[in-house]
Amino acid sequence: MPDSIKCYVCDKDIQARKDLVVTNRAFTRFLTFHEDCYKKALKAGTLLGRPANTLSSDIGMGVILLIALAFYIYTRHPLLLLVLVGSPIYRFIVWWRFERRLSS
Repeated sequence: MPDSIKCYVCDKDIQARKDLVVTNRAFTRFLTFHEDCYKKALKAGTLLGRPANTLSSDIGMGVILLIALAFYIYTRHPLLLLVLVGSPIYRFIVWWRFERRLSS
């Protein structure tokens, strides 16, 4: 791949997918961390955002999608379509830009 993925805190290369944590700031800028650097920054209170590529975030997104689908079927509110389409696209973008470039 053309460029490496660097940690936002320590500025070192991230080598493995299991060590990668991706967050964002207001859906405009993705931040990448080593897992340990993320924990330290979270403990220090110096960052905003939740991880987008963890198992808990994938489960949470699945639950949100199921609830949004149920409410959409019931109400037909167009804003729920944004949730139903936008959430998987956001997760795909995280995978495409970061996770696919790293070894497992």
